[in-house]
Amino acid sequence: MNRTRPEVVREIHQSYLEAGAEVIETNTFGALRHVLAEYGLEEEAEELAFLGARIAREAADPYGAFVAGALARAPSWSPWARSPGTSSTGPTRRRPGGF
Repeated sequence: MNRTRPEVVREIHQSYLEAGAEVIETNTFGALRHVLAEYGLEEEAEELAFLGARIAREAADPYGAFVAGALARAPSWSPWARSPGTSSTGPTRRRPGGF
């Protein structure tokens, strides 16, 4: 929707901001190559992530709000998720408390 219906994404952000949100998330949770590969769109990942960030930033600026990026993890069944060294959130790299 970042490319095809940006006005809808912007309206959702604005609804949260008008309700008092001080931080909104980008609409980029699934904008990763390994996620988009299922749909043959892996080459579009960077553009879709950029568009999601730009839409959120443009919505947040008039309110002085922060924008947080949202990214999905690889599904547990994915070989990418099981490969050592491919995830910065592996058990040996997590901070105390799971962060």
